[in-house]
Amino acid sequence: MYCKYHTASRLVLRVFRVEMREDAEYLTLEAEHYLSKEPIRIDLLIIKDEALKSGIKNEIGHIMRKYNIIEYKSPKDELNIDDYYKTVGYACLYKGYGENVDIIPADELTVSLFRARHPQKLMNQLKADGNTIEQVRPGIYYVTGNVLFPTQIVVTQELTPELHSALRILTDSAKREDVERFLNESREYKSQGERNDIKSVLEASVDANKQLYDEIRRCSGMGTLDEWLDEAERKGEVRGISQGISQGELQGKEKKQRQVIFNMYRDNFTLQQIARVVDLSIDVINTRIVNKQAASTEKVEAVCCV
Repeated sequence: MYCKYHTASRLVLRVFRVEMREDAEYLTLEAEHYLSKEPIRIDLLIIKDEALKSGIKNEIGHIMRKYNIIEYKSPKDELNIDDYYKTVGYACLYKGYGENVDIIPADELTVSLFRARHPQKLMNQLKADGNTIEQVRPGIYYVTGNVLFPTQIVVTQELTPELHSALRILTDSAKREDVERFLNESREYKSQGERNDIKSVLEASVDANKQLYDEIRRCSGMGTLDEWLDEAERKGEVRGISQGISQGELQGKEKKQRQVIFNMYRDNFTLQQIARVVDLSIDVINTRIVNKQAASTEKVEAVCCV
């Protein structure tokens, strides 16, 4: 017998009314019950390419496998036990809705929950339910025990500042040193896509920390985000040119220094006397003399062969 979905749902409702009629006054049966007012959506899905054999370099990604479900809470949102089960449910639905049976293997799924502040109530509840919480790195907690998938809870404000400035400034209590570190790091991003990512992160952080950014602007002369990004890119280019010039000057200085060493050696100065003039150790001077002599011998041999 074939039934359209809605007809089948109503049929199931009636069947269960009949089956459970003895307790009907205590039961509420709802056909086609919506799980949420809005379509169910995962905050972020990360799919790791099989070509990445060594694993994700960022320590947040060490637990991750091929399919990774991310739940990210804004600074004012709570992260509780229902959020945990909802995210696990997302992972189950994602697997269950694969195009073919078991095309998404359960052992290739992970769950990650992110929040700025420490969710102590959630962790207490997970422990009470027979799980173990282990802090594997600052701000990164692995949940093991009665879990369907490898699971981690990431507390962004506990993460190592030098490694996660982008996540650390996404809070309503950002620290100035984290913001300044992120601004400095963002100078290395050059493509338009990267600039757009930086701008989005900064806009969210500015919106939640207006007073802090006003203070940074007053002290640094920072204008709008677009102006700052343009200026950061320009400074990055200038710094690259400056580094190139400095490197060239250093190479020129070393070349001149090597020539002074060899000339003094040729004029029968002792190694101690040469060392005092060029301010290098005797071992370094001796090595440079040997290298210079070897290079000169090779040139002579090449001329003779010609």
